[in-house]
Amino acid sequence: MQLIKMGPCGGDGGGQRDMDMRGVTRIVKIAVRSGQIIDAVSFLYDRSGALEWGSQWGGSGGSFNVPIKMGPCGGHGGDQRDMDMRGVTRIAKIALRCGGAIDAVSFLYERSGNLEWTPQWGGAGGGFHEINLARDEYLTNVIRLL
Repeated sequence: MQLIKMGPCGGDGGGQRDMDMRGVTRIVKIAVRSGQIIDAVSFLYDRSGALEWGSQWGGSGGSFNVPIKMGPCGGHGGDQRDMDMRGVTRIAKIALRCGGAIDAVSFLYERSGNLEWTPQWGGAGGGFHEINLARDEYLTNVIRLL
């Protein structure tokens, strides 16, 4: 397998990384160290029922505490949100409040056979919309249409 470098960022070092996936049932969280670019990543695994952080891959620049804001939308307020994904088998529904942009979002997910809602994250603006996902449907990406 060949290592492919994309973009003008990064140094000449680096290499491919292998993860020991024995006993890992899921990746629980991905931590990204960044500033203007991604400096490093680390993964939190559920390995045989115990949470375990993998090695940090990359440099020491940037910060793990900086929320990443994408696009011209959104105000200056808000906080990062974390979902405890342990035992979650699927996202069943996504609830949105939106007009010209997404004002708020919440998720209905299935954990250990029970359906649970996250809190609504965001404001009360815009109209209410729901996206229902069948058991064989998965959220793979979110795009912005102009």
